[in-house]
Amino acid sequence: MVADPTPSIARAPRLPWLDAMRGLAILMIVLYHITIAIYGTPWFAHPRNDWPDLGVRLAQIRPLPQENLPAFLLANLFRSIGWLGYQGTGVFLVISGFGLTWALVNRSREAEIDRRAFYTRRFLRLFPLYWVGHFFFLVFNNLANWRPFSPLDPRFALSLIGLRFLPEVFHFISPAWWFIVLIMQLYAVFPFLWMALQRLGLLRFWAGAVLITAVSRGIGFFLLPVDREMWSRGLLFPSRLAEFALGMGLAWWAAGEVSRIEGLMRSPRAWAGMLAIYGAG
Repeated sequence: MVADPTPSIARAPRLPWLDAMRGLAILMIVLYHITIAIYGTPWFAHPRNDWPDLGVRLAQIRPLPQENLPAFLLANLFRSIGWLGYQGTGVFLVISGFGLTWALVNRSREAEIDRRAFYTRRFLRLFPLYWVGHFFFLVFNNLANWRPFSPLDPRFALSLIGLRFLPEVFHFISPAWWFIVLIMQLYAVFPFLWMALQRLGLLRFWAGAVLITAVSRGIGFFLLPVDREMWSRGLLFPSRLAEFALGMGLAWWAAGEVSRIEGLMRSPRAWAGMLAIYGAG
């Protein structure tokens, strides 16, 4: 999911912890899906058009009664940590922004992107497997008679070319594919985000990304006739831009000083801060 932006750019210093963070994000997402299979989907993680009243949402996160104290602690701790695993998608976005920017910024903060090479590499990295997935599910679903669909269904063609941000295609075939198309959108705008980071500097770039994300979510939640859950997940990239931009900014900040970011990752304060953010949801 994270790779060098162009073939011509020399490889940046390798960061072993980056793969560890990617693995952690995968575990978070797996744990989340196990948890929702047992305890149901948490309302707080999925703002929807049919959101129940606040009292109902708060009632869902009340501690689960158990027969004894150890069972009480284990059940409620597992549910709470598992529900928060939804943030694994956010971790992936941060890692993606970081990885792309790290490869560039270690060359030079003035580095230019060969857009043609960048888009070609991204296309070859994502689309072949994405297409294989479509045809696998086309055969499997119809043979197993499990949510069968026709290759003549217009949504199939729209999904093949990556237009899953259309509401009627968002959950088609595999609901989890919304994330793939979100990444495609962020890859598409990355060269322009890189130029914005170069021109604005780190703080203004971050502030702009947060503002765009906040305004985008406000528009989607209150002004547009779209499903709030789709919008908050990343129907269009502006609603998740802040997370991707955070990763870009962290790479920019650590440029040329591997020891700086390695030290940060070993810092108890940094881990305490990340755990606090994780716990806050």
